[in-house]
Amino acid sequence: LAEFFREESVASNISAGYDANAEEAAELLVDGGRLHSILSAKQAQKMGIFLLSRAKEEAILTAFTFDLLTVSAALKEATQRRIQVQVYVDQSHSLRGTTATQMDRLEDLRNHGVEVFLSTGVSGGGTQHSKTLLVDRQFYLVG
Repeated sequence: LAEFFREESVASNISAGYDANAEEAAELLVDGGRLHSILSAKQAQKMGIFLLSRAKEEAILTAFTFDLLTVSAALKEATQRRIQVQVYVDQSHSLRGTTATQMDRLEDLRNHGVEVFLSTGVSGGGTQHSKTLLVDRQFYLVG
């Protein structure tokens, strides 16, 4: 991965077109071939949408709860570009309706070609609580 980022064209391609002056924009730091950033929740959402718009092969999102329309739209747009998109959410909270519109959003994603998985712990219990986005196995957001 470090070798990948040492290639100037790769580092500049992912950030090309990113508006660092936009409201809630993240500060991207390229240092020694690594891209680092510490993001607020809103910045992370915007960065996730940005990374999804740049995906070339695949995107994997994990979430405890999920219903944000802007992220849903970005996931659906990725599938329209023939990107393999998978979403993993917590089964018990999804079925319980903790987030009122979550199941509607997940069904809409499925209808647009997103693979949706309801996750449980190893023993069938437990909670899937991560909040991550992996794009092209190279760019990883962790919340």
